Amino acid sequence: MNRKSSDLLNALGGVIAIATLLAFAWSHVPVDGLTRRAGRVVHLAVQDLTIDLGMAGSAITPGPPPVIILPPGSKAPRGRGPATWITNDDYPMEALRNEQSGVSHIAWTIETDGRAGQCHVVRASAHAALDEAACRLILRNGRYEPARDAQGRAIRAVDQRRVVWRLAD
Repeated sequence: MNRKSSDLLNALGGVIAIATLLAFAWSHVPVDGLTRRAGRVVHLAVQDLTIDLGMAGSAITPGPPPVIILPPGSKAPRGRGPATWITNDDYPMEALRNEQSGVSHIAWTIETDGRAGQCHVVRASAHAALDEAACRLILRNGRYEPARDAQGRAIRAVDQRRVVWRLAD
């Protein structure tokens, strides 16, 4: 990489850091819903840009997923359709450029606040970009009514799915 490219990447990294801080601040200020949504959109755009530039950490938690057995009398978590949280529009750019396809089998925790938590690759596709995208998208889009114990308290749970990455003909 030449010096000009390196300087440009460093400057872009600074802009991304500032935009991330602003988006974080906006999401924690008690303002109207429109301003909060705008902050969230900026945050997600910056997050996607850092991933596309290879500047983000991995969304994949190393190791096997935890085994969580729901206690007797508990209610399982209810999601709004994990199958809808990843669409063809989410195909990773790197995988498209390299004409990669495959199946990522992932599992993730469902935290007590209903958000998808730690994502683990149970069975990897042949391409890391596809597995990374599957976890990143589940963590971003995964929302549940959390599992509840017999007393009605929210408890952690686990969910899983296969993500089929297929190039359009």
